[in-house]
Amino acid sequence: MKRSYTTFLVGLFLLPFSLFGQEIQDTLPKEDFLDDAPEIVLSESELEESDATIGTISGILTSSRDRYQSTAGYQFGATRYRIKGFTSEQGSVTINGIPMNDPETGWASFSLWGGLNDVTRYPGLVAGIGFSEHTYGNVGGLVNYNMQASQMRKGTRITYSYGNRNYTHRAMVTYNSGLMKNGWAFSLSGSRRMAQEGYVEGTFYDAWSYFLAVEKKINDNHSLNFVGFGAPREYGRASASTQEAYDLAGTNYYNPNWGYQNGEKRNANVGKYHQPFFALTHYWKISDKSDLRTSASYLFGRGGSTSLNWVNGDDP
Repeated sequence: MKRSYTTFLVGLFLLPFSLFGQEIQDTLPKEDFLDDAPEIVLSESELEESDATIGTISGILTSSRDRYQSTAGYQFGATRYRIKGFTSEQGSVTINGIPMNDPETGWASFSLWGGLNDVTRYPGLVAGIGFSEHTYGNVGGLVNYNMQASQMRKGTRITYSYGNRNYTHRAMVTYNSGLMKNGWAFSLSGSRRMAQEGYVEGTFYDAWSYFLAVEKKINDNHSLNFVGFGAPREYGRASASTQEAYDLAGTNYYNPNWGYQNGEKRNANVGKYHQPFFALTHYWKISDKSDLRTSASYLFGRGGSTSLNWVNGDDP
């Protein structure tokens, strides 16, 4: 099955109070800000597997230093626990204030920016319907990723990780220029995650990601920010089976999706996705008490998965 996605979003944000625009001039020490902003960690299975799994992420979005929400979001998430029963469509996800929830399903697909950990590490979080710079939140909470180039921490970061779950190797490189004297700011990031085979047999993984943000500060009242990113990925899936099959295989990690073809392993259920996103935002400081932010975005691409065709017979 293959699906095509084309989404246009144009948003206007009029902020009537000066407090709304104070994120850039935050007087809190940087370390205090980082301590209070939890890092959202989503596993590859939560990002990549089924829509049903994505529907359980709303609890993670509201995780914070609050003991109950933190426990419910991280420890109980694997059991499909939902805080107050809220589903993902009742939680809002935005990038620079632009809604990222799918208009059809209401879900936000975090795999669109999978692998871009360095530029999505500290999002702004709002629990429930509450105050934020960009919107009024949602009953299930709000998470906003600020991808304004001048707001990225200046410096270069190179990361390599080794694991044995969904992928074996992960490499990331990120460069942020900060706001330069000529009024320009740049942010670039890229990563690759790969595995010949994950922990579950027959589950290969190959994913790339790229990110570019460019900002021009025209004067003290106007600036333009462009951001573009994508995360092309292809991976072999694992599916559930019966206890009888697990007993026969001698492992609870038995995967019925793979087999041998011409002497090589092949997975019949392969997911392949690539949906790039581009956005242009104009920031206008009208006065000390009001700001206007205008955004235009474009999301497009294709995604789907393969499966065995049983022709005229029933799936055994």
